[in-house]
Amino acid sequence: MIGKQAMAIAVIAAMAATVLGVGAYSAFAQTETTTQTQIITVTGTGYVTYTPTRAVIELGVVTESTSVVDATGTNAQMVTSLLSKLSGLGLANYSVKTQSYSIYPLYDYSQGKNPTITGYRAVQNLEVDISENTGAQLGIDAGKVIDAAVSAGTNQVFNVLLSVQSVTEGGVYLPGPIVYASGAEGKPATTITPGPLTISASVQVVYRIG
Repeated sequence: MIGKQAMAIAVIAAMAATVLGVGAYSAFAQTETTTQTQIITVTGTGYVTYTPTRAVIELGVVTESTSVVDATGTNAQMVTSLLSKLSGLGLANYSVKTQSYSIYPLYDYSQGKNPTITGYRAVQNLEVDISENTGAQLGIDAGKVIDAAVSAGTNQVFNVLLSVQSVTEGGVYLPGPIVYASGAEGKPATTITPGPLTISASVQVVYRIG
């Protein structure tokens, strides 16, 4: 009986590894014996490491003025300048969308006085989505976007989110050397260095025998 159990456990562990199909895997089996039934549980986990091929850069344009018209007008000019600079970068695959837009008054809360409006603030948050075939080029392009945004007057960079554009197409991209391009007026250009991403999947199979 013990020999049959060991054989069944080995077969089920191999089945779990086959289901995962990619990457390294770990599998174990345990048995739980009762008076009438046996339960065999097999768990397999696979890990695959990829180089990021997609970056989402979150930017913010904040403008203030004593006039709401001036605050929104300046904000629109800065965003227009940003879009123009991005179109001139020659990026192969990119898109821009507005995440949020808000206008609200600024108040003076000096002691002994009722709050009074002193101006207005306009805020537009944008997402720039870029993709490349290699992590090295992705890092260079992300740096170009940040530099273009700053030169256009963008005054907030919230985050750079790195991910894999597709894990089912194009195979696994290996990182190449990072080339640091020269920025405006000889200043070093911003370059983002993507690190590896690990994707995992787990499968658990429970068999009741008896």
